[in-house]
Amino acid sequence: LVKSPFGYHIIKMNESRLKKGADKNKVLNEKKENAFNRWFLKLRTKAKIEILNPELRGFSKSLRGDMQGAAIEYREAVKDTPYNAYAHILLADILSKTGSFEESFDELKRASGLLSADPYVHIYIGKAFIRSGKNSDAKEEFLKASIVAGENRALHENLAKVFKDLKMKSYYQDEVDKINKIKVKEKFEDEIRQKAKTK
Repeated sequence: LVKSPFGYHIIKMNESRLKKGADKNKVLNEKKENAFNRWFLKLRTKAKIEILNPELRGFSKSLRGDMQGAAIEYREAVKDTPYNAYAHILLADILSKTGSFEESFDELKRASGLLSADPYVHIYIGKAFIRSGKNSDAKEEFLKASIVAGENRALHENLAKVFKDLKMKSYYQDEVDKINKIKVKEKFEDEIRQKAKTK
């Protein structure tokens, strides 16, 4: 099918310039993909893209290095969704990059209170406090993470490493004890599964 100034025309192909031994389907797929990519690029360059979500606008601005603009957008996101812990975390991250450390800590503490059941949030917040030299606040976040980590052995192993690096021996030992209990339980559960398979 070919388009010309006079309309569309169906043309029958009698021979091809395809190299001998070439896979016709592969060549055809490559041509289709190239045509699609050219069409999409042309369409995209003409498009006016407007980002409506303030979190996404903040992310876009931070990627371009506009930290002040990103902070404004993340503040808007926090204002729009004050119970979104991740918006507070993103704002805190940008604020720390702009040197507004106290405000960053406040946002991290808000995020910690909003998402108290997510151990990964507490670990992230704890690491942010460590980078800023606030080890006592970091310790509190890591302890919260340990409590809500449940029987997630990988998380407890991560926390054990963190406490070891911070030279907090008693907390490190608590994590090692939790890891050992989880290992015993996992071994017991594996034995039960193996017995069930043999029956």
